Amino acid sequence: MYFSCNISGATTFRKFSMIDNLIAEIEESESEDDKKEMSKSQNAELPTELSIDCLLLSRKNQPRVHRSLSFPASAEEDKEEGEKLFQEPMELGVYKLLDGNIFKSRDYHFSDRFFEILHIEIPDEILSPCELPPGLKATIQYHPDLLNITPNYLFAYAHYITVNNILDSDLILYRLSQILEPSSLSYKLWREYFVYALKNSYNAVFSLFSICNFFLFKFDSEEDSDRARYEVYLLYFSMISCTDFIHHRQFSSILHQIRSCLIDADFDQSQVNYVVGIMCDIAFEVPIEMIASIVSYFPLDGVGSILINHFSIKMIFSFFGLDDPDLNIDNLAQEIYRIKAFCESEDEELLKTASAVLALSERALISSFRLTHVKGTTVSQMIHALRFSLQNTDPGMLTLLKEQIHFTRTQFETLIQSDFGSAPASQILL
Repeated sequence: MYFSCNISGATTFRKFSMIDNLIAEIEESESEDDKKEMSKSQNAELPTELSIDCLLLSRKNQPRVHRSLSFPASAEEDKEEGEKLFQEPMELGVYKLLDGNIFKSRDYHFSDRFFEILHIEIPDEILSPCELPPGLKATIQYHPDLLNITPNYLFAYAHYITVNNILDSDLILYRLSQILEPSSLSYKLWREYFVYALKNSYNAVFSLFSICNFFLFKFDSEEDSDRARYEVYLLYFSMISCTDFIHHRQFSSILHQIRSCLIDADFDQSQVNYVVGIMCDIAFEVPIEMIASIVSYFPLDGVGSILINHFSIKMIFSFFGLDDPDLNIDNLAQEIYRIKAFCESEDEELLKTASAVLALSERALISSFRLTHVKGTTVSQMIHALRFSLQNTDPGMLTLLKEQIHFTRTQFETLIQSDFGSAPASQILL
């Protein structure tokens, strides 16, 4: 039994050995075939037209490519190429361009007439409450947070930047004001500096307005406190009625500061009417194009909502030649149809007025959401009033007005069709 098993194992071993040899021969044959194929591909001949000599010859015979204007080969070539590329523009038809679109700002400078309307006198000069030692001035400029500052030192530094028309880009004056105690700065002295800066020191206006804070000012009476708020709001309104300040790179600091000032106020109706009346007087003193900056840069924070709401409606009624016994959005919706007559006029000023009415109506509606509930029928009435065809022979102005009317109407339609949750548009009552 043992012998038979050994024979069987030897036979099996021989069978496996034969199979291994056969596999090795097949692999060796395949390897030789691959080598022959590789040798054949390496010895392949290139077409004659792809040889190096032929490629160089074809490159030499190709026509010369002109160089770009950025790297001209010669002055003559530069001139020839320039004449080809820079041809005279195609002549267009002659159209009368109307410079009346209120969204294109017009240069208008701050006027002394504003001070006359506000009954504010312009000081010939301003005095410093104290002198700043040279060492202290340097410390204020570079390390204002390390000082135990006093109101006199703050006004002394304010006097320094005002009389020298310095742009306080590092907001040093503002940082100094943050160190002071509440009700420690004299409002009268601040107003004197600020009015002087409006007239004589353009750059100092922004630093001085940055410290305008009714919690920081001290007043002799509540009447003086209310009067100060009137003056600050109206001085700011005067500033956004001209281009001197709204185009300055530090105007955003003023816009930020006025918002906090508008929140810190609580006017009754008589006070609102007083301020709005002066706002309208100022608006009629400036070009009508400045309505664009007024509605854009007067914030709706705090008492700003009711001020700009009444101002917008009152101005529209004035343009229409109507009395304004009750300034509300419902009355405006009933009269807004009158804008059609302005749009169809050939008078350039009336066309500008139509554009101003559209801008004011937008602001009036948005501010109304912050003051009261607005009925859906009121907004629908305003939308319907703005659906009309324009009969105007000026194609340029016709296009501008149609675009602005369509834009305004679309905004009103969006307010009705959309649901903004807690946003003012949710106050619409359908």
